[in-house]
Amino acid sequence: MIRTLLLAVASAGLAPASHVANAQALPDTVDLVTAIPVVRFERAVAMDNDKSETVYVADSATDQIVRLDLSTGSVERWAGPGGGLQQFDAPSDIDATNGLRIIVADEGNGRLVWLSADGVFVSAVSLGPTPGNFDSVVRRPVSIAAIGDAVVFIDAARSELLQWTPAQGVRRIAGGAGSPVFLVDPTAVTIDEDNIFVADEGSRSVLVFDRLGSLERQLCRQECAEIRNVGIVGTETVAVVLESEVRLYTRDGRLHHRIYVHSSGLVDASIQSSSILFLTRNGLYRIRY
Repeated sequence: MIRTLLLAVASAGLAPASHVANAQALPDTVDLVTAIPVVRFERAVAMDNDKSETVYVADSATDQIVRLDLSTGSVERWAGPGGGLQQFDAPSDIDATNGLRIIVADEGNGRLVWLSADGVFVSAVSLGPTPGNFDSVVRRPVSIAAIGDAVVFIDAARSELLQWTPAQGVRRIAGGAGSPVFLVDPTAVTIDEDNIFVADEGSRSVLVFDRLGSLERQLCRQECAEIRNVGIVGTETVAVVLESEVRLYTRDGRLHHRIYVHSSGLVDASIQSSSILFLTRNGLYRIRY
């Protein structure tokens, strides 16, 4: 989510559903105000983790992707400001996939960027205007989620949910002119084999689409103010990250646990088998439970 949230999807190394279904094991309240962060940032906006103990954070203030190995504590900072091959302009999200290819939403440059596992530029796709796109708008990807060779992303320029594939280029899934579903202010997206989950801050809801873009249902309908991220934990739990709270829902929309977070502003969270990673604008925290 994860996505970059992004809480990451299950394939990105989060806990199986059996570890998170027991709400009694999870904390009810977490205080990050007095906690010491694992890593500090200038303005972190998203994180994701791969199948190992590796976490990736987008720091939009420094135009860098920060790679952290939780097992060793080593920190690497990739790229810097600009529009070149090893540069970013306000990176907004990361999808770590399986750790072999890292996808970055390079918002300021209007492109998707693929990096190798060691942070080396592999390729990039411009999101407009190009002959392969359906109009002349330069798109600003603010959240991405990859599955197979497809990358689903939110375009902040027009509040649209779009998908890019090598074969078809960019196509609209929801939002924008002519769409039956109006997205007010989408902030985050995640995806699995069956559904696309979109956190829409404007409607204070999480919209659940099928893979073709038909709206199936809503979670926390008009109840989730200041949504920062959405993700899937295991296979049956949907995590909604708010500015000062993490809510866990069943896929059909039943709220079964809330974690209240005292912090300077929560950005993202990742629930693992025995700990939770909390990302604020200025730090990454690991809280064991």
